[in-house]
Amino acid sequence: MDIFLSINNREQVIQLPIIPEDFQVEFSNNNETFATISQGDLNLIGNQGLKSIIIETFFPNKEYPYAKSKEFTGDEFVELMFQWIERKVPIRVVITNNNGKEVVNLPVTIDSFNQGYDRTGDIGYFLGLRQFRFVRVN
Repeated sequence: MDIFLSINNREQVIQLPIIPEDFQVEFSNNNETFATISQGDLNLIGNQGLKSIIIETFFPNKEYPYAKSKEFTGDEFVELMFQWIERKVPIRVVITNNNGKEVVNLPVTIDSFNQGYDRTGDIGYFLGLRQFRFVRVN
């Protein structure tokens, strides 16, 4: 499995060096429940909600043989995340399976980024991403 993040139509692409053990894509519909007098509650099917992805792993500050990318140090990855947040533009997340097939390819916003150092100097982080829909004018 590989996870790539890019900004501004691949102006800059990074590969996450350490892949989490697992990840989930949260999906929901905007359904509404209404109470009626004669039929009880009715569930009306709404439009598709925004997908969310949470990635929790670490940026290494030393070399690991299993790291997917050694392009940046952990500190440089953190600085890059903050630069991307400051730009206030959507990024793209692409996740491939072990066969190289794309399983996720979404424009997203960075909703949250929490990070901290462990005793080895690596930087554990929690990255919350939410699907971004480009506004279309018809």
